[in-house]
Amino acid sequence: RALKHAPNVKEWEGTPFRVDLIDNFPEYLTRADLDRILFGVELLDDKIEARLGYRIVERGDVLPVPGGLPRSIKKHCVLPRERGQFLIFYRDEGTAIATAGPGCGEVAFHPALFERMQCLACDDVPRVGQRLYLDGVTVHELFHLLGFVHDFDTEKIASGRGVPMSHTLTALPMPGADQATWEDIDALGCVLPHPDFPR
Repeated sequence: RALKHAPNVKEWEGTPFRVDLIDNFPEYLTRADLDRILFGVELLDDKIEARLGYRIVERGDVLPVPGGLPRSIKKHCVLPRERGQFLIFYRDEGTAIATAGPGCGEVAFHPALFERMQCLACDDVPRVGQRLYLDGVTVHELFHLLGFVHDFDTEKIASGRGVPMSHTLTALPMPGADQATWEDIDALGCVLPHPDFPR
């Protein structure tokens, strides 16, 4: 099921997928902001290890835009990707807050995400609210790259394409990385078992 949705799952050999971020985000975002996007990877990584006893993803680095490509990346699957690597980049168009390209191991964050985060700044605890929301978006999109689909995507589920996320992870309210439930983590362990563990 996972392979039908995200072919890169076949790259799993027990070494965590490295999640790198392409530095094509708007200039008003600082290095600390970019690091914050990657921090959601750490939170998910820790939660997976606490449950399964091994890691499936790991935080990578902020990388320059690959030579020959413009800063404005308009679509998925144009970035060069190494085996076992996932990429996060900024796509300056589209109405979604973020989109996953499970066929090529990429996540695009869109302007709507940062507009939504500005709205969260109206909260009593704005920085906490923003961080949690961003962590949740990062974790949600990573699950797409790992072969998961929304729980309401009945057409894909019925055709055997993708593992259904929990409703909590699908809905993506706050609080951040905690949206990945133990049910989601257990299903992830079935998709990507440790190579040394009995199947």
